[in-house]
Amino acid sequence: IYTLSLHDALPISTDAGLAHAGRGCLRLTAVARDGRESGVGASGWFGPQGYDRVYFRRYLKFADDYDQGNLNHVGGGLAAVAGADRYRAMGSAGLRPRGDDHFNAAFEPWRDWGRYSAPGYMFLYTYWMDMRRDRDGHYWGNMLGPEKDDRVVPARGRWHCLEHMIACNTPGKANGELAAWIDGKLYVHYKGLRWRTSADVKLKRFDLGLYVHQARKDNTVWYDDVAISTGYIGPATDR
Repeated sequence: IYTLSLHDALPISTDAGLAHAGRGCLRLTAVARDGRESGVGASGWFGPQGYDRVYFRRYLKFADDYDQGNLNHVGGGLAAVAGADRYRAMGSAGLRPRGDDHFNAAFEPWRDWGRYSAPGYMFLYTYWMDMRRDRDGHYWGNMLGPEKDDRVVPARGRWHCLEHMIACNTPGKANGELAAWIDGKLYVHYKGLRWRTSADVKLKRFDLGLYVHQARKDNTVWYDDVAISTGYIGPATDR
């Protein structure tokens, strides 16, 4: 298990009372901007060698008054890219990956136009070569998640253990995987995915962030106990 420490330049809260464990945690606030977009975040780079299977565990807490309105990106993601450019594929929203360039999946909530209370139910926001095209002609991230009766809305004001895993496919085969856990319980598990056509596309980056599409109020989340592994990690209390 590789536990990642976030550097002092980031907005680290040193109030141990706010942390899930230890002496501090990462605090991110998307500030109000009169309904315009607002975001903040950080990313980590595994190195150009990358990995074919990665598990990404983090604890996330939403502020008691968290309410994005509808659209947001928060919860953390994994990205696979070709080559050694750690920023590759950033800013590629709306475009379908080719298979030899990149793919990614983030574990995040959605309110479904107000049908769910804030922050919304969890799903995997995913870009890959076989994704479906949106009705507007673009390729916005596909929403992969459980059936309606199995959807989980995280409670605000308490820590949740989120973990998701990506296993790359063998080029030429559809044997990739995507899975997610909430508080140690398996939430979804997809098999038979065709993520890539080139073995150079490997998992090389993770992201922690908060982005609100129409920021009408300040929204804050906290991240803590971030860990990366090539095997399942699980909640910190289970270790």
